[in-house]
Amino acid sequence: MKKLLMAVMFLVMAVAAQAQTYVWQSMDSSVKDGYWDLTQTYNNQGDAVAKFDVSDNAADKKEGAGSVKIAYTVGAGEGWGGYIVRTTVQPTLPNYINLSTGTEFSFWYKVTKPVVTTQAGTVFMEFKLGDYDADNKRDLWYMEMPVDLADASGTWKQAKVSLASFKADGGDKTKEWALQFGDGDREIQLDKIKGSEIAFVYITPGTGTNTPTATGEILMDGFAVTGDAYAPPLVPFANEASKFTTDVMSWAGAGNTSTMVLTDEATDKPEGTAGALKVDYTAYASQDWGGYCSAQYKIATPPAKMAERTVLSFYVKNAKAVTTSVPKRAMLRVTISEQSNAGQTENWMTKIPIDLTQVSGWTRYDLPLVEKKLIDGDQHPAIGGFGQNGSNGNKIFNPENITQISFDLFAIGAGEDKGPKGEKLTGTILFAMMQLGGFQLVDKTAPAAPVLSAIKGTYSNLVSWGDVANEGTEKYYVYASKSPITSLTAKGVEKIGTDIVRGVQVFEHLLKSPKVDKDVTFYYAIQAIDKNQNIGAIGNAGPITNKAKGIPTIALKTPNFVADGNLNEWAGITPFVIKTSNGTGFIAAAEDKNDGDADNSAEAVYVALDKNNLYVAYDINDNVVLDDPKYYPGDTWRADAAELFIGLYNMDEVARTVAYKHGKTPDYHLRFNKQKAREDHWEIETTDLLLPGPNYYWNDKFPSGYVIEAKIPLKDLATKRNTAAMPLDEIYVKEGFRVMFDLGIFDADDLTVNRKSRIFWTPSNKDNGYKDATLWGFTWLGDTDVIATGVEDAEMPVTYSLDQNYPNPFNPTTQIKYSVANAGNVSLKVFDVLGREVADLVNKHQDAGHYSVNFNASALSSGIYFYRIESGSFVSVKKMMLVK
Repeated sequence: MKKLLMAVMFLVMAVAAQAQTYVWQSMDSSVKDGYWDLTQTYNNQGDAVAKFDVSDNAADKKEGAGSVKIAYTVGAGEGWGGYIVRTTVQPTLPNYINLSTGTEFSFWYKVTKPVVTTQAGTVFMEFKLGDYDADNKRDLWYMEMPVDLADASGTWKQAKVSLASFKADGGDKTKEWALQFGDGDREIQLDKIKGSEIAFVYITPGTGTNTPTATGEILMDGFAVTGDAYAPPLVPFANEASKFTTDVMSWAGAGNTSTMVLTDEATDKPEGTAGALKVDYTAYASQDWGGYCSAQYKIATPPAKMAERTVLSFYVKNAKAVTTSVPKRAMLRVTISEQSNAGQTENWMTKIPIDLTQVSGWTRYDLPLVEKKLIDGDQHPAIGGFGQNGSNGNKIFNPENITQISFDLFAIGAGEDKGPKGEKLTGTILFAMMQLGGFQLVDKTAPAAPVLSAIKGTYSNLVSWGDVANEGTEKYYVYASKSPITSLTAKGVEKIGTDIVRGVQVFEHLLKSPKVDKDVTFYYAIQAIDKNQNIGAIGNAGPITNKAKGIPTIALKTPNFVADGNLNEWAGITPFVIKTSNGTGFIAAAEDKNDGDADNSAEAVYVALDKNNLYVAYDINDNVVLDDPKYYPGDTWRADAAELFIGLYNMDEVARTVAYKHGKTPDYHLRFNKQKAREDHWEIETTDLLLPGPNYYWNDKFPSGYVIEAKIPLKDLATKRNTAAMPLDEIYVKEGFRVMFDLGIFDADDLTVNRKSRIFWTPSNKDNGYKDATLWGFTWLGDTDVIATGVEDAEMPVTYSLDQNYPNPFNPTTQIKYSVANAGNVSLKVFDVLGREVADLVNKHQDAGHYSVNFNASALSSGIYFYRIESGSFVSVKKMMLVK
């Protein structure tokens, strides 16, 4: 079998290929070449049992130079069974593996050791494809492969599955590709594959001790896609020589032209195709700028739905290398001519990263149909996209209006890759089958404004709307504010409903207030965004006044804290309650097994705050309390634990984000286990935030359940990290702040099962709050939603800080703000660029707090000045500019 050369380029995945077959991983030496991620496997039974070993095998293969041998052992570590997964190494963006040209996925396999199980059950193989968007967010699709792991024939067999069906919701992985993890847009993008996985799954009742196992060995070869997903090919090349025209610079006159001879090639071709186009050429650099020759193919009618395609793929073989004094001057270009503006022709070109001075076998190149700027005119075309050569037309790349495609052999005569004038570049190159690939939704029309209304419910407002006409996959976003909404980004406008699909047409806005019921007034807005990210017009409703339900808050009255499990000191502080029986607790998912409040609930959760500490206490109901050393340090989520999610800033001043925020608007995810409390978010992870002792208590209570008491120094919360590279925070809060907040409880009754149930105070969390802060609920600091103003005592600094003066530059006055974490002497002075002191602004004892001082520089000259604060061990210097 003829093979395509293997290479990885900026926009190229060069691979083995045959007739309309793209072998994207030959398996010739995949382990040696670094295809597999050998650093780890994923399993649910422990590395002592599970095994997924890969090795190159040159002795036994179906095609090419080798195959990969996989020796596996799956342990059924849970009640349903077990799995073992190995992943591949991902190419870095913008490189992708383009599988969009085919209709089927296939590979060869040979079972060398049929699977042996220690307990009756079912064993099968899954293949997984990960597509990634420009933000590197992954959707992982998986399907059960038609592979008989018990096959004892000892022969090579081919497995084939369709690429026609991908289901994001409710897919049957035995018949189609189903979505396993959807962190991206949940839409398959076969031209954006950046990783794959293979899993072996063993379905049988299992346990963590005396684990049943399934063991076997298999060879795999030739991962491929076959067929033509968007037939017919844009340029067939086979038996098409007569349909091409050539441009050999005849305008340059006798003795100054290039030559190009085109012939049909029936023998040398990617296997199974009908043929190729052979090009014998001489590109004559007869001009100061170089020279060229070009084979041009007319497109009488653009392919249907060409605008939906994202990539062109074609095959190239450099049969005879050119000889030149400057190898980089020899270039292959592809030019798309299109007419999208009153018949004016625009020429858009891209460079193919092939070395024409080296002979090469059949190689597939992927050309993204995206617009890019030319680097230096036609001497250095864009790579990874098409740039316009010239200034005709509307200057917008519209490949759906294609009229011609050209294949240019160019001798560069200008720029850093230029060669000498008069040099002739002679070579032979072959082209075969140019296919269309990829999919994008073509829609530039924004959705209309939905018609919005709001009616009163019990402690809630029901916001309803009609779906926008002429759409189908749009999503709706609902906003609320206590003032009329004219801009969705205005202060006080909160997004309360996200990613609401067509057909729902209603959103319940739960109304809450600190501690007591009271009337609140809201205005509402809604906006639709379609699948192509066209942002729609805004629909409005309101005002509407309704009763809000009083909820517990974070107390500013702090307990006389003692970490002893006796919660009497919390009397007088209103607790949060988390129970499914009364609607204050919400189960994370349908598979959670919660046997009622006695099994997993919180009788009371107390949260309080002062200038120095965050105080937390939990009274947890749990009929089986479980903890084990095996869960530490990295698997504490598997054991009995309580969680706290909190943002220590005014959420009404800062837009909600999926990602956790740090610095002056810090978000925290704390987990309380028996052996320690930790900050769990990976960006600011603190494994040992608290250990049992005067600040931490976690122990059983009678007759069942457990009690937690924790006193967390805010300074530790803001600055204690596992590594010095992690970001630090500056905590600044006031009474009346509305803060992001949630509570959770994990229940584990069996060492062999990863948690029995998970419940949360906020229904939207569903155990996804660890990675998406927009899913948290909220409460208030103190008993009011009125923020204290002009009252320093209401502020709670926990770190030293020196802010940038404002305004800056200034004339002649400016304000400097700073925070003092501990009482002590504070010095704040101003210096000129020579280091001379020009002002002594503060030099006295100050309590912990936030401060501001005005600096009047009317007596100073324009220029750069420095201000320096010193208090205890804290020193900070900032620069300011006086401009008169």
